[in-house]
Amino acid sequence: MCAALSAAGRLIGADTIPAVLKLVKDLVQHKEAHVRKKVLIALHGFLQKSPESVQDFCVDIFKVYIYSHKSSL
Repeated sequence: MCAALSAAGRLIGADTIPAVLKLVKDLVQHKEAHVRKKVLIALHGFLQKSPESVQDFCVDIFKVYIYSHKSSL
């Protein structure tokens, strides 16, 4: 799963991001930290290729991530 997320951020084109985004969104709440990290890496790749398709979702995810990890910063 982690390898697929890593590849998704690099290989998926802007036209197919909306089709894959739902699958990636479902993994945001995964119990394993390394999977959640790969989700953020994939979202970063999506954001670079097609900002308009993932921008709102990414902002929400980064806010949740920062607020939930505030003590470790």
